[in-house]
Amino acid sequence: MPLLRRVPAAFVAAEAHERAPATPEDVPGQGLWLSFDPAPRYAEVGRVRDPVDLGPELTLGSAAGIAKLVRLFRALRLTAGADPEAWLGRAQEAADRLGTGIGTTVALLGRTRSRLQFTAWTDEGVETIRDVADVTPTDDAYLVRQLGHGLPIRVPRESIARQETTRERWFEVHSIERP
Repeated sequence: MPLLRRVPAAFVAAEAHERAPATPEDVPGQGLWLSFDPAPRYAEVGRVRDPVDLGPELTLGSAAGIAKLVRLFRALRLTAGADPEAWLGRAQEAADRLGTGIGTTVALLGRTRSRLQFTAWTDEGVETIRDVADVTPTDDAYLVRQLGHGLPIRVPRESIARQETTRERWFEVHSIERP
């Protein structure tokens, strides 16, 4: 596991959002998108957008979100209140409180992550394979191996009008601290 990297950054925004349920049994949730602009020395990181889950009920994800929110309050020198669990389901109020700290420099601890995706345009439509480990071209096909899978997916060249392998990169925030 790579070491965490410390990136000084300015806190620039907190936007409340509603999370749609993933399944019919799932409960809709609330959260925040936190945005940070890294110091010029770390410009290759680009703007960091970090999600924070705030419930509506206490789960592992929302507990991690509350912990991140409290660390950000501390880094911005704002009070989180006596009961951090009280922020569950109150994303807009949290965004409003964080708004007073916009422009403050914090230190983000995290790592750069990336993910490959293979897209092929065929006569039948567009096929996308996510979480790709590697793509090996052969004379008659592309062999696309996914992360965690042993055998590659064979995509015949004869059916492909165009293909593209793209890399998505982002900075995954693990912790937020005072600089």
